Amino acid sequence: MSLLTLWLEAGNPNISIVLDSGDSEHIYNNDPLFDNLEKGKFDVIKTGKQNTVFPVRGKGTLCLTWVNNTISLQNCLLVPKIVINLIRNGELATRGCILLSQNSNFSVSKNSCIYFGVKVNNGLFIVNNSDYIGKKPEPELGIPKRFWHKVHKSCCLSFNQIPRKGLARSPWEIAHNRKFTSGLLKKLRNPALILNQTRSQGQQLHEKGEEGK
Repeated sequence: MSLLTLWLEAGNPNISIVLDSGDSEHIYNNDPLFDNLEKGKFDVIKTGKQNTVFPVRGKGTLCLTWVNNTISLQNCLLVPKIVINLIRNGELATRGCILLSQNSNFSVSKNSCIYFGVKVNNGLFIVNNSDYIGKKPEPELGIPKRFWHKVHKSCCLSFNQIPRKGLARSPWEIAHNRKFTSGLLKKLRNPALILNQTRSQGQQLHEKGEEGK
């Protein structure tokens, strides 16, 4: 597997992802960014600089998000020693993506939806920085922390199986509009002991069963 893209200076903070014209796998150098990663010893890539060879340490899937548009890169290679990250235009084309050009501005789109922009720097197509790499986090509800205890109380009430007086359905059924799944909750198997404090009139017994003095 040969890497035909021009080589960049190590440590250049202005360049993170390059859109390459190749049709092989995408290449990334940071394994925490992968959503699914199969580590191992795979193939190697060769660069045009002094025939340098870099080993491939894994294959997986990586997601990039620009605003509300997320693209999933399949068959992405993990190459820790590579300086830049590469997105293969040929691989994107096989998935129906199109590289558009207008007034020296470039972008990658699919189904009339623009996913990300591209700028030219020293003959290289530099992908605009993504807003988020990896799985997009679930949006927060925005509930202030001072109300969290009320949310917890409400959740506990929803799992309560005892209907309120005058109601035929339990709180959980009311909240979910269906009956609670049978067998979902299981006993912890911790026996409970109850102390029966039966006392005779005129006698004082200690709570532990020993006569009071």
